Amino acid sequence: FRGEGQYGDNYLVDGLTGRNPNNYTPGTPIPLGAIQEVQIVSDGFSPEYGEVLGGLMNVTTRSGSNVLAGDFSYIYTSSGLASSSEPTLLAQPTGFHDASPQFTIGGPILKDKLWYFASLDGTNLATSYAAAELPGIGTLPGGTEDKSGYTGFAKLTTAITPNHNLSFNYTYQNLTTEGVGASSATPEARQSADHTSERLRINYQGILGPRTVLELKGGYTKENDATFPSQSAD
Repeated sequence: FRGEGQYGDNYLVDGLTGRNPNNYTPGTPIPLGAIQEVQIVSDGFSPEYGEVLGGLMNVTTRSGSNVLAGDFSYIYTSSGLASSSEPTLLAQPTGFHDASPQFTIGGPILKDKLWYFASLDGTNLATSYAAAELPGIGTLPGGTEDKSGYTGFAKLTTAITPNHNLSFNYTYQNLTTEGVGASSATPEARQSADHTSERLRINYQGILGPRTVLELKGGYTKENDATFPSQSAD
């Protein structure tokens, strides 16, 4: 936003920042099916927002209702469904597939009192590279970079009284990538990468009087990244 880049932008989830304080990325992603609304503010920030110079994106998550409802989708694409790719500097992709199952469900636990909502996105992405001849160096063997895992979201919402609401939501992502560097590194230099991240949010809203509204928000975020020598390396 406004040329500030990731260091001047902020990303909110249900009104609380979800930005990674280490590299200023959006942090733990949210499954697409769990998004109710996206608000983008690029100027004229109100006092409730902080840690932002360029712009902010506020994502409101979905909640359950008195009606049991859900949906399932499966998105698939592959090299057989795409046009030819342009050659790369080192290795030429010979094929890929991207499979993304998505599932959501929500409904009542206690009608008019307690509701739940859950969403799950799967990830299964693989790209294969052919061997490449590097002038003056030799042959770079082919290989495959394979990413798999999932992102899950769960939310409980309760009406303590007609004027007081409380909600809890939890997001968790687990991704494993094998063959990192398959397009540019020799087999012994390729790596495996594990990524896990989680986010917990607690929101309270109460109407205390005709002119008084109280909102309390709290959260917890954690991310772990690890890289290892590729299991295929000798």
